[in-house]
Amino acid sequence: MPFGTRSISGYRAGCCLSTAAGGFCCTIRHFGGPLWITHAAESIRSEMSGSPLVTQIGMAIGVVCTPAAPWEGGPNPRLTHNLPGWLLSDTP
Repeated sequence: MPFGTRSISGYRAGCCLSTAAGGFCCTIRHFGGPLWITHAAESIRSEMSGSPLVTQIGMAIGVVCTPAAPWEGGPNPRLTHNLPGWLLSDTP
């Protein structure tokens, strides 16, 4: 399924997608840096690493990284800041 991309600031309701469970709700936040996942309805598991973080309207904003204590919930890369620009451009 193709996703659009979007940049966010502050706090945003979103979803962590996973192949096993389909996905679950969470809060995604950032203030100029990486994304942090808080208030997740389920725990983030290692097999979710690389899964998209999306807004409630389906816009991809980041990628889940495997959590490691004490940094549970992040940091997670933001698509608009951590991918090469050519990947975000429209292709004819």
